[in-house]
Amino acid sequence: MELTPKIELHERRCYECGQWWASERANTATCPVCAQRRIDRAVEAQAKLERSVAALKGALTRSRKREGF
Repeated sequence: MELTPKIELHERRCYECGQWWASERANTATCPVCAQRRIDRAVEAQAKLERSVAALKGALTRSRKREGF
């Protein structure tokens, strides 16, 4: 008895970037290139927000030190 998995790949093309890729399920496919770009943008936005929070915390600390608290 030989067990070989049967995999059906469906070719898809992204409407945004034009990349071709293959996925096993055609109805839930997401372009990996566009998905990675969205992840990169989210990481950059998170880093920017973290820097803003750090700057605000620093400003509060400096303000409290000047006031003597």
